[in-house]
Amino acid sequence: MKSHDHNEHALNYEKYYGSAPILSARFAVGIFTEFLGTFVIHFFGLLACLLHSNDNYDVNAFVVGCAFGGSYLFVSGILQKVSSCHFNPSFSLCACFFGNVSIFYCLIATLAQILSVTAVTSFLYLILHKEYDILYVTVFKPEGISTLSMLGAEFLGSLLIINCRLVTVHDSLENYYTAISIVTAMTVFIPFSGGAMNPARAVGSCVITLNTIPDYYWIYWLGPLGAAFLSILLHFTGVLHKLHH
Repeated sequence: MKSHDHNEHALNYEKYYGSAPILSARFAVGIFTEFLGTFVIHFFGLLACLLHSNDNYDVNAFVVGCAFGGSYLFVSGILQKVSSCHFNPSFSLCACFFGNVSIFYCLIATLAQILSVTAVTSFLYLILHKEYDILYVTVFKPEGISTLSMLGAEFLGSLLIINCRLVTVHDSLENYYTAISIVTAMTVFIPFSGGAMNPARAVGSCVITLNTIPDYYWIYWLGPLGAAFLSILLHFTGVLHKLHH
């Protein structure tokens, strides 16, 4: 019972900030914490990418996954009572469809997430001077991997993360399960697509290298958002409820 109550409060915080009137203090706090949380998660995650990659832009998938997953766990634990804790447009989209946040909040939160990753990549470029490295360790096409395989990796990885969060939403350990799903998805799928599984991460990483945006860039939107829409469908058809019970 205690476990259930804990995440009822978490859902209430999401609704509290996500349904706040536009230009209200609550709305501003929710959007700011989306920016802040996304910044911290991607700072440590992308830093791990840069520090654990070689000249061919191959990264240590497990280390990077742990950096992203651990950062998510840390940030969501601290900001849970003052934030909707999405940090990913796919999460914001699901919350919007479920009626937890308004359409306008979803759009502004997504913009805040994109601007946050852009700020992170710009900051890392300024201190490390690795402009193209930031792009290629994030959205790269591994040798011998087809675009369709990359799309599949982004879709399946996002599907795992989104549904893990949705299925465990009433569990007091939800943040831990989501963090573990992030580590698992990145460890498995980074070798196939770079393991972005977050449209904001892909956009922000490309901003500082606008002249070299890859032609397969679209998969980093289609994969995660396609997974979000399928997750929404699974929710409304009751499949996720059955899995949880």
